[in-house]
Amino acid sequence: QHNGELTEQEKWRAIDKVKGLTLGSTEKQALADKQAEHDKKIRDQARQEALAELRKGFGNHA
Repeated sequence: QHNGELTEQEKWRAIDKVKGLTLGSTEKQALADKQAEHDKKIRDQARQEALAELRKGFGNHA
């Protein structure tokens, strides 16, 4: 098989084997990174919405 044909999980397991890590370590880290990125997007979106509401509210009283 060529590397392009490997699934994400197979790639992560191969990385674990090469680095001598416990199997699943790379997958766990990749999923944690993905979750952290998703959480940041949600926080940023909520922050933008809150700022827009504040600006709208202040605009009515100016």
